[in-house]
Amino acid sequence: MRHRWIQLELLMVSLVGSLLLIHLFEMGMWAAIYWWWGMLPDFETAAYYSSTAYSTVGFGDVLLPDQWRILGPIESSVGVLMLGWSTAIIVAAVHKVYRERL
Repeated sequence: MRHRWIQLELLMVSLVGSLLLIHLFEMGMWAAIYWWWGMLPDFETAAYYSSTAYSTVGFGDVLLPDQWRILGPIESSVGVLMLGWSTAIIVAAVHKVYRERL
């Protein structure tokens, strides 16, 4: 029984880690677009902006040019939806684990 519980815990850690990597990849793709299209001066700034927009923190210290500013709220909306989707996956996985355990 203990071996099974450790196996399930490792499965949950790998699930959460995988979802985090997927989110980081998506933020990186947004950042690459911002940088490649010349909206932001370098990739580091683009990655910073993307992570604050995607997570809806939005510090406001880095801004897109006026003609591209609509992309910030679009990325924030995508981030909220994707983070909510990930939460639903984690809840479903935890529910399945506890259902199998009982």
